[in-house]
Amino acid sequence: MLSEQPPAFEPRPQSVALTLRVAVLGAVAVLLFSVLFFRLWVLQVLSAERYQGAAAASQERTVRVQAPRGRILDADGSILVGNRPGDALTFDLTTDPAVVRACAEEPPARPAPPPLPDEAELRRLLKGLKGAARRAREAEIRARSAPAPVRRVWRGCARQNEALVSLARLAGVHIGRFEDRIHEGLRRAPFEPVTLVDDAERTLIFYVKENGSRFRGVRIAKRTLRDYPAIERSLDVGYAAQLFGSIGEVTTDDLAEPETYPGVAAGDVVGHSGIERAYDRWLRGRDGTLNVAVDAQGNPLGRATLVPAPVPGRDVRLTLDIELQVAAERALRKGIRIARESGGPDGSAMPAAGRGALVVMDVRTGAIRAMASWPSFNPVKTIGKGADAYLSRLFADEERAPLLNRATDGIYPPGSIFKPVTAIASISTRLSTVVEEIKCGPFLDVDGQRYKNFETDTNSFISLRSAVAQSCNTYFYELARRLYDATSKDGTAQPQAEWMRRFGFGERSGFDIPDSTGIAPDAEYKRELFGDDAINNRWTSGDAVNAAIGQGLVQVTPLQMASFYAAIANGGTLVTPHLGQQIEEPGGDVVRELRFKARREIDIDPFVLETIRSGLRGVTHDLSGTAVRAFAGFPVGVAGKTGTAQKPPLDDYAWFAGYAPIESPQLVAVAVVEQGGFGGVGAARAVRDVFAHAFAVGRDDVPRRYREDAGIPLDFSQIINGEQFGDPEAPAAVAAATGGG
Repeated sequence: MLSEQPPAFEPRPQSVALTLRVAVLGAVAVLLFSVLFFRLWVLQVLSAERYQGAAAASQERTVRVQAPRGRILDADGSILVGNRPGDALTFDLTTDPAVVRACAEEPPARPAPPPLPDEAELRRLLKGLKGAARRAREAEIRARSAPAPVRRVWRGCARQNEALVSLARLAGVHIGRFEDRIHEGLRRAPFEPVTLVDDAERTLIFYVKENGSRFRGVRIAKRTLRDYPAIERSLDVGYAAQLFGSIGEVTTDDLAEPETYPGVAAGDVVGHSGIERAYDRWLRGRDGTLNVAVDAQGNPLGRATLVPAPVPGRDVRLTLDIELQVAAERALRKGIRIARESGGPDGSAMPAAGRGALVVMDVRTGAIRAMASWPSFNPVKTIGKGADAYLSRLFADEERAPLLNRATDGIYPPGSIFKPVTAIASISTRLSTVVEEIKCGPFLDVDGQRYKNFETDTNSFISLRSAVAQSCNTYFYELARRLYDATSKDGTAQPQAEWMRRFGFGERSGFDIPDSTGIAPDAEYKRELFGDDAINNRWTSGDAVNAAIGQGLVQVTPLQMASFYAAIANGGTLVTPHLGQQIEEPGGDVVRELRFKARREIDIDPFVLETIRSGLRGVTHDLSGTAVRAFAGFPVGVAGKTGTAQKPPLDDYAWFAGYAPIESPQLVAVAVVEQGGFGGVGAARAVRDVFAHAFAVGRDDVPRRYREDAGIPLDFSQIINGEQFGDPEAPAAVAAATGGG
């Protein structure tokens, strides 16, 4: 039986209407895409130039507007550090990614150098070496431990940028300086413009403006720069130059110090040292923001908006008296010259004398009225063109060290001006008395060691008052022997060192600018210094004897000695030396009075203090006083102490510390002349000159108290001494000393 085959499938025929609709939709789609592509072609080809111009015209740039820093004023409102307008040239890092990539390169990590040997190990390594061989070996050891210089692998990163190369040539600087700044800027704040030229000359600014298209990425920024009006142009130095410090853009290290720099942000300008750093939170203002529309070349279009506006910093008024500061610096230079000409034995020359410091302080409050350090420098030259080269020369001048503030960071053996510390320690420990007479002979033997007196032809018994006035070494050697005998073997009782620390030696003074601690040696210090060296790591009678006259291991700063003599003058208050007086708005309204509490009250028998004061008066008044000639004829009573400190292999250092007026002390002054010889010559004359200015000697009929409307009783004893010894400041004497007619 045959099966039936199913019929074959036949497709359903499409309707004419459906076909028509599909065709219409396709045509519409083609038309729409044709219109779209045509429009894009018009925008990109026919209208490209017009829209590019419109886009360029609509760019908006946000520019940081630096706030002026507050001014630094003296006690009477005279400007010590002010501001002046300036133009800086910056570089927008976003305009050249190739430069950014190349300048961001970091040098390969290097292993850290070996640590510097401690004092004990250093002594072991130098054992047996003397003179030049010892110094050369020590320099070699220290150089081995110094960090290796950074390899500037990014150098050359900007040499393909014609704008930067051309700008460096016009600014008169090496392109490498720009590359270093770009590298540091990338590390600090990658999106902030980098300052290439801090204080551009007007001719350079005009040239960049006129040729803006050649300097792509280079911008002109208005800046406020520091100005220093107190300048001694004949010597190319500034007054109080070491005190003010420096400013600069905030670093990564600064950002990690929120207590010193509260609210600081990348790109801010902050104080890096000195008063600028100590009072940065007040001096630093708040930067503003300028919003401006610019064209493709960065030229502004239309009006700019300043939101928020910059807020200037506040002024800081110091206790410094600029007129007295000028007098102090001139007195110090004169004292150094006198020491160089006649500061040695029997008036011989001290040719190496050329550096020193002078501090003038209020004995009651610790307010610094003048602080001089020589050699100095010109702070004006640390800003603007040539600043980098000038600073490099200053840092490289290690011998003169003009950047060092010797008044606060110069540490020296104090010599005889330290003797009153020993006297107070001995009497307060009940090891001696004010009236006890001790032999002042040519030498004293202590534990088999002979210690000589400065004067070898003396042989009499004297009390404390005469010992201070005559500066008898052997008197204080005996006090040192007793203090050593009272020192316990386990170190629990060390009266000599304990009294040093009570008077602030071996510690920071609390000064606005961090200062050196110096050294107040004791048994623990020697153990740290010599380590396991059993021969040298013990506190010995020799250490005590040397410390008693300000020699041996004792190291102090002039500021520490000023604080000590202020305590003698004011009755035992260890003041906090300071420069800050008050914070003010730019208009003069006081924001905050700066208060500095005394560090402590020291319990000293008033009779002991009065005896020491009498001895200090004898230094300048007695016929045998060590500074009687320096103050002969001076109408204002001065009490003080000379010091001649040994620092082998260098020549002796000259000191004088004193206060005035004797009847009611106001000011204490301390001068040190490095390698200046006898303290009663150059150092004492420097103090005399600064007191002469402070108390209007020679300017009024009667000397007047400093900053007070009251006269000072004449000191007839010093005036009579002037008739006997000759007044070193009399016109004839001055003319002879200066080569006049």
